[in-house]
Amino acid sequence: MKNIYLLIFLIITLSCKSFDFNNQNYTKSQNIYVENIKLIDGYVLHEKVIENGIDLENAALFLEKLTGIKSDVDDFEFMIDPSEKNLKKWKKWFKRNKEKLCFDEKEQKVKVRND
Repeated sequence: MKNIYLLIFLIITLSCKSFDFNNQNYTKSQNIYVENIKLIDGYVLHEKVIENGIDLENAALFLEKLTGIKSDVDDFEFMIDPSEKNLKKWKKWFKRNKEKLCFDEKEQKVKVRND
């Protein structure tokens, strides 16, 4: 009887895990994260002019919300102003947690799985 419960438990667990690791969603979530990093990388490291400041702010807010790592703020203008330090932390976070990223189709946003 214990074997039957164990078998049922394993089937349920494995089916849930296979759903979480949907390859298409995993790739989509990573790509979204990387696109936001690239935008900030261009601004911070390459002094790329961002024509629409809202794009930079949205990228930083996306990374802040997902990682919990806050962006620097310009003291004079009180606007988000990502630094090289922020960028390094966000890249390090990605290397450690990219396997946990998934895309929620229902909510249309990237989330971090709590494995």
